[in-house]
Amino acid sequence: IGERQKGHVYYRCHTKQCQGTSIREETVVSETQKLLARLRFSKAEMEYFAEKVQKLKESWATKREEEGRSLNLRFGQIKDRLNRLTDAYLDQAIDKTMFEERKRGLLEEKKAVEEQIKRSEVKSHQLADRLENFLELAGNAWLSHEMGLPEEKRKIIEIATSNRTVCGKKLDLRLAIPFAEVANRAENMHCDQQQDRPRTLDTVVKKLSEWLMGNPDQY
Repeated sequence: IGERQKGHVYYRCHTKQCQGTSIREETVVSETQKLLARLRFSKAEMEYFAEKVQKLKESWATKREEEGRSLNLRFGQIKDRLNRLTDAYLDQAIDKTMFEERKRGLLEEKKAVEEQIKRSEVKSHQLADRLENFLELAGNAWLSHEMGLPEEKRKIIEIATSNRTVCGKKLDLRLAIPFAEVANRAENMHCDQQQDRPRTLDTVVKKLSEWLMGNPDQY
């Protein structure tokens, strides 16, 4: 609970289990800014990500077209099989029981392919945009917290962090998984930073894409 004393705001816990736990607001703000600063992109990184996302959009669009053609081909083949099945039944080449059984199986297969077509169109289109939006959110997190109103600052912290605790007077603030992938990029660069940067940033994009695919309701 926030309390103002002698011109400073302190956050204190009033439960018996952690009595005496308190931390100054300035400490919270300072530590938060240090953590979010790790997400800031250099101009070179911003340009690299922008180019990479554009290329991914183009490659995903091509992949979506190829997958769409394949699924539409399967869809057409199922329709042909349904037509041939109907002709066979009308020609009395098969009885009604066999006709109904095969028809049911083909209709189920047809429905499954229709759903695959819809998912493919939506998922491929959204993933590129979601990746672009997330990178923009992460890169601007520090500035959004620095310049935002109190409610906006809290929102940024809620979105970007997964752990927010205080032990004694020590703040334990940790980035949520996708943001941590961005923040740790510098640690994954070795001595020759110019050589390692593209490879490291490619790894970041790959891991973020995989995470976004596994969390379709996020960002």
